[in-house]
Amino acid sequence: MQELFKFDVHEVAPLKRAVTELVVSALSDASRPKSELVAELRQLETRARAFGAGAHIVQVLVSGRRLLGDREDLPAPPERHPA
Repeated sequence: MQELFKFDVHEVAPLKRAVTELVVSALSDASRPKSELVAELRQLETRARAFGAGAHIVQVLVSGRRLLGDREDLPAPPERHPA
């Protein structure tokens, strides 16, 4: 799957703007399938969790998915143990 956008897991503002623009665009175009954007947001959420992004980053992605009608939760991230 081609990524719709890339982001740094520590930069909230650019991610929030990108997600907001994509979700608003998808919601305003009834003919546009939302499943691809939901899948991309889920993939980004998984990556963000894996790279230790803060809760605020994950929440931006979860909110975008929810606005598009996705109600499925991702599994909790694995616990990290100090080396």
